[in-house]
Amino acid sequence: MTSIGDVELRSIVKFCVALEKSPTETIKTMINSTGKYKKCSPVTVYRWHARLKEGRNSIEVDPRCGRQSVVA
Repeated sequence: MTSIGDVELRSIVKFCVALEKSPTETIKTMINSTGKYKKCSPVTVYRWHARLKEGRNSIEVDPRCGRQSVVA
């Protein structure tokens, strides 16, 4: 399950990719905007930045096969 914070984070990364900002600039923008994203892993930002720059459009997480980690 994806939380709103995760989707919001990816939306910001997608916006920064559209502005042709580097991953480092994206992280600085996220921290300077509200300070809310200080706990976000830079590795996560770099991964999503790369995926979106390669042409990925969706900010949703791809489904995985196997047992679910959360019981519904």
